[in-house]
Amino acid sequence: MWSVRTLAAIVVLVSLLTASPAHGQVPRADTLYTLTSPPSEFVSGCFGPCECAVTMRATLAGSFVLHRARSGPLLTEYDVRDVRWVATGSGEPIEITGAGTYRRGDGPVPFAQIELDLSFDRAPPLHFTSRRGDAAPFPQISARLWLHAEACNDSLLVVNATPAGGISGGGD
Repeated sequence: MWSVRTLAAIVVLVSLLTASPAHGQVPRADTLYTLTSPPSEFVSGCFGPCECAVTMRATLAGSFVLHRARSGPLLTEYDVRDVRWVATGSGEPIEITGAGTYRRGDGPVPFAQIELDLSFDRAPPLHFTSRRGDAAPFPQISARLWLHAEACNDSLLVVNATPAGGISGGGD
């Protein structure tokens, strides 16, 4: 005969094994994204009211993996992994690798923001970030990432990306 303690332990175990994820817990699925080029590009030089020219403009191609990390009623956060891009312009191609975070706000004012630590040709990583701006319809990603927050002499990555298999419906 089963004791009350044993039956209670079995009920708890079964409920834990069959329960659906609690709010804020999400599946850990990875999605491969590819850059669309154009308009994805890397630009370095002078911006805004500065009196100098853009010194480099290159097409940006490649991919990254988006991994849904956390989700709540107003914010979903993703890990950006395996950034593997190549900037090609008039000179030698530049290999760009790294990782970071992508955030989507789903509240009254939707927003998107990306922060990436990127290495150019295996140099120490540089921190690029986008402003919190209008979010493209998910699962599309569209952002302008700055190295120095739009300073006169700066570097800009224009990132436009879609899932590698194409867009198959919305909702995140």
